[in-house]
Amino acid sequence: MKIVELDQQKLGRVLIQASITALYQDEETLRDTMLSFEPESENNMEWIFVKDLFILTTDEIADKWFGGKDNIGFYLKE
Repeated sequence: MKIVELDQQKLGRVLIQASITALYQDEETLRDTMLSFEPESENNMEWIFVKDLFILTTDEIADKWFGGKDNIGFYLKE
């Protein structure tokens, strides 16, 4: 489950940076920015997660980040 590897503080910074980038690029939606944006480091999990939120289906997110839908319930309890 990749979701547990994410740094929540970095994730917050990524969301703010993505919003600023969208404004700077004069994009209509944040999704448009994320479709064209490539983070500097391929290993930057937080950027990849945010990008996935905007481009993958719900099922794809569940599979990639939670190891499937059956595992998501664990995170709802926290």
